[in-house]
Amino acid sequence: MSDGGDSIEPEDMARAEQERLDDEQRQWLEESRVHALDITKTLLSANFAAQLTKPQTHTPSEREEIALQVNIAMLETFDALQSYVLLRDLKETIDVAMGKLKDRAMAKMEGRDTPVFRATVNTQKLPRQFDYTEDAEWVSLDGKKKAREALLKSLKEPMTTVNEKTGETTVVKPAKVKSGGGETLNISFPKG
Repeated sequence: MSDGGDSIEPEDMARAEQERLDDEQRQWLEESRVHALDITKTLLSANFAAQLTKPQTHTPSEREEIALQVNIAMLETFDALQSYVLLRDLKETIDVAMGKLKDRAMAKMEGRDTPVFRATVNTQKLPRQFDYTEDAEWVSLDGKKKAREALLKSLKEPMTTVNEKTGETTVVKPAKVKSGGGETLNISFPKG
């Protein structure tokens, strides 16, 4: 609480410090983006100069070479984690740009298979998806399926069950892991 003098409240000091840190972070992010754009422009001018006169898509091996060059350029300025985040941001930006072009690109299709820069483009029907949740029997079966999946996931070793009416035994084996269980990097970009 202020006594009318020049003292500053701890909350005000904390807020001012947070604002200063936020400003520094915004400035660093902006400088990083500008630098990443400069690196990208350099890569584009150095590695894709031929494409300016003769655009073409890349084979998987060409993409590997370009990716190596991009990584080398990024790691000259940023550490691996910073490079990963900046490249992911660039990927997200490219995804947005592609989304904005998709309808116009589809309007340019000329027939079933349209050649574009060594690639072949065609339209593809997306599968329809259905909502079964308004059917009581489906909901009941889905609930039983989920309960069974939970049981199978929880088993560490096979389990033997006995049918009380017939005396028949059944071995219930634990679910096998098909994929997953590893780690990945999850990035949350600023909103707004």
